[in-house]
Amino acid sequence: MYKISSRICLSGDVGVYGNMFGGRLLALMDEAAAIYARQYTGEKRIVSRSFSGVEFHSPIKEGEILEVFADNPRHGRTSFTFDIYVIVGENRRFCAKCVFVALDEEDNVLLPSMLYTDPRGEEEVKALSLALGEDKLTYIAGVKPHAMFSLPKLMWIKAHEPDVFAKAK
Repeated sequence: MYKISSRICLSGDVGVYGNMFGGRLLALMDEAAAIYARQYTGEKRIVSRSFSGVEFHSPIKEGEILEVFADNPRHGRTSFTFDIYVIVGENRRFCAKCVFVALDEEDNVLLPSMLYTDPRGEEEVKALSLALGEDKLTYIAGVKPHAMFSLPKLMWIKAHEPDVFAKAK
């Protein structure tokens, strides 16, 4: 896991029961996630697209130090996905999956995110398997070829959305 930042929970961050407001925590996570996305990708024109699987495991109290971590980065041609965690001491208090997308010069999303379950790329997997052989692909990648992986999706974008592919950096 990569440590993004640390922050102390202040009195202005908590409600009447002394717990950090969930909305405040989400805002902090969005900021930390943006820092990580920019640092990891080197892309300045990248924005949050979605946070999913958001889980608040236990309250964060005034005075506690939050450490924000990122893990499992997956870099696509037009999106960047990773997991974000807040840890206090030894305990995970928050987690979510983040998706960031690249923008063009007019702040338009280059292409809506392709989720890992998106079947586009199945024909590209077949073409790769025919060209290189499934056993060789499995040996090189360490996993069986599948449309859920980045390379077939990139090949699909290049073939079906060449203008988008050309704009992506």
